[in-house]
Amino acid sequence: MDDGRIPKDVLYGELAIGTRPSERPTLRYKDVCKRDLKVCSVSSADLESATSDRATWRSTVTAGVLQAEERRKSQWEERRTRRRQRLQAAPIATTTNYTCSKCQRTCSRTDRAVHSKRREEKRREEKRREEKRREEKRRKEKRSKSQPE
Repeated sequence: MDDGRIPKDVLYGELAIGTRPSERPTLRYKDVCKRDLKVCSVSSADLESATSDRATWRSTVTAGVLQAEERRKSQWEERRTRRRQRLQAAPIATTTNYTCSKCQRTCSRTDRAVHSKRREEKRREEKRREEKRREEKRRKEKRSKSQPE
């Protein structure tokens, strides 16, 4: 293949200037082509000789794509069976009841969270009431001291 042809430039060319981002870089067309050729089991060493004959190249690519597709399907099936086995092996979680340490009520996990919130609200309300009572008591004591007998 002659120099300066687009396929040759894409496969063998390198970037002269510029930088790529530090996180996962966006794939260039060249990167995607190389990845697809690798998946199709086409070696980059024979690439130039394989592309010189169009019929050979087409049959090579077609066979590679079929093999890659079969590998992808078999990997998908393996993952699917592993996932199903893992789900079947896992015991079905039954609702576990918990006993509240303060009021000795039996609650499920979600009820326990709600129950603890209610308990906290009750505690706050009791504290407010207690503070009001203390304040009222102080006021009464002040009034009684300030009034002469």
